[in-house]
Amino acid sequence: MNVPFGTDCPVLTWPLFLRRYQDYQASDIPVVADGGVTVRVMAGEYSGATGPIALRNPGMLLDVILSPGATFTQSVRPSAFYAVS
Repeated sequence: MNVPFGTDCPVLTWPLFLRRYQDYQASDIPVVADGGVTVRVMAGEYSGATGPIALRNPGMLLDVILSPGATFTQSVRPSAFYAVS
């Protein structure tokens, strides 16, 4: 999926995906930055970083910020549920 620069792309999650209430500060979330792409890894793994949030099922929760002209590609399981807006 190609998303034009300037488009907000939050990944949505609901409490039913979480095991229990979890409180995290920004300092708890690992950040991976490379080539104009900044990724906050909230759950799952990306580029060697593991997010602290525990989900009920295996998955990932990433916050991706793209600089002008940057691209981002991420493989997902065919049966995975994901939302981008």
